[in-house]
Amino acid sequence: MSYTIDFKTLLTRLNEGTQVELNDMMRCREHRAMLQNVLFEKYHAPLLSFTLNTPGPIKNNSLLSDIFYIGIKSINAIFNNHQIHILQEHYSNEITGNEYICAFDGNADDVKNEAITLENTHPLGRLFDIDIIDPKGHKLSRQQYRSCLICNKQAQDCARNRTHSIEEMQLAILKLIKESNLIVFK
Repeated sequence: MSYTIDFKTLLTRLNEGTQVELNDMMRCREHRAMLQNVLFEKYHAPLLSFTLNTPGPIKNNSLLSDIFYIGIKSINAIFNNHQIHILQEHYSNEITGNEYICAFDGNADDVKNEAITLENTHPLGRLFDIDIIDPKGHKLSRQQYRSCLICNKQAQDCARNRTHSIEEMQLAILKLIKESNLIVFK
């Protein structure tokens, strides 16, 4: 049985977890780069890296894990729909957030386009951060920047300039989660 949950309860759930320090995030990025290099050397194939866009010091908890696994299901649907074989995959569940990396045998540009569509159209897609790296090690970029959840300006500019407070961003995320109707609370 599910019930309607209020923003205060949702905000409490979003803020559960261990606060992450900058050094934790740097170690996570170094580990990701090392894993990507290992997969490149082994397969010489494109890679997909998936994390969540989560502003603030809490990067992992049960609510964020639920969103992450919804994203994983959607990524798997892309691979299945296009008959793309996953060569090797790696999941991690650390205080720095959930992460999924895989090497696959499909066309990197096609998967990047599908990933952009997923990020733009899925009810929770704005929280998804899906990177595609081609077999030469180049990260494929979007043609258009992502828009800010709050003001619809370029998200990177808002992040760099710290235009919005963490609380404002969390409220926008909570609204997105609530409107998605994809998270069931028991």
